[in-house]
Amino acid sequence: RSCYIAAICALAAGSSRCADCLSRDYPGFFPTIEDYMWFRLTLVRVDAMTAAATAATPQQQQSSRANAPYTLPDFQAQINQYSAEHYSKGGQEPLLYAAVLLMSLQAEKAVEYLATDPATHEFRVDAVHFAICFWYHRAIAPHESSISATSVHQYAHQLIHRDIGLALEYYIVAALVLGG
Repeated sequence: RSCYIAAICALAAGSSRCADCLSRDYPGFFPTIEDYMWFRLTLVRVDAMTAAATAATPQQQQSSRANAPYTLPDFQAQINQYSAEHYSKGGQEPLLYAAVLLMSLQAEKAVEYLATDPATHEFRVDAVHFAICFWYHRAIAPHESSISATSVHQYAHQLIHRDIGLALEYYIVAALVLGG
């Protein structure tokens, strides 16, 4: 019962520290990684501007950093401090890590994981189609070193001997994802 009150207080305050205490003091409160990630995501304050930048004295700056709102970069940094195996149950459920990356708005990193990690070998074609979808909806920016463009290009190359017309379509999309 007190864990529910703590969760509500953490959400209302948008406090990352309260959420950390909740997960430490009640380890079974979040039965799945998705539940934990959605809870953390609700703490993110989109319109938060760091008060540290406007604080006058070093003491005020330190105080405002301690009370700073939980932002998307904070959320992403917390996720990125652990390896894929941490989220995917030791590689047994590789799509869990991809879902975590997508929940934290790291689309390019999710595509890279699906396209390159040995545990996700059977999802290579999904990485290609995610990359196309994310590029189309501007969730990833076109650039030359893009793993997304590389994935689409490699997939097109595999299609050359089976369906040249389809391969050409994928080559065109790869060029677009590269930035034209």
